[in-house]
Amino acid sequence: MARTIGSTFSTQLSSSQTRPFYAVEFLYTQNLRIWTGYGEFTIAGQQYLGLGNLISISSIQETAETKASGLNIVATGIDGSVVASALNETQQGVVVNVYFGVLTTSDNAQAIVDEPYQIFSGFVDTV
Repeated sequence: MARTIGSTFSTQLSSSQTRPFYAVEFLYTQNLRIWTGYGEFTIAGQQYLGLGNLISISSIQETAETKASGLNIVATGIDGSVVASALNETQQGVVVNVYFGVLTTSDNAQAIVDEPYQIFSGFVDTV
């Protein structure tokens, strides 16, 4: 499926100083939102917990066929209380959204260029 991105987003991707990130949200009763940066960060009005390189996301496949194409998300180093809460609420069918975005490279401030681009939406299968 053809997709379009904003011109500012596209320009930033072409930059020699691109600062890409992924953001993942698990829509539990008490949502869990994590991102591949550091510290807490607000994306689209929602707080995301930064795990830096402690998040691993497998490749995402898109096909023209009607079939399930999943991905694996591995997060390490999460606070024990967050893990316990997630495990208590985790069940098949919880919505998972993955976004790809870029941060500005013009200064040391963390600011998002355009809106992050949703690259996956699916459901939790196993934990």
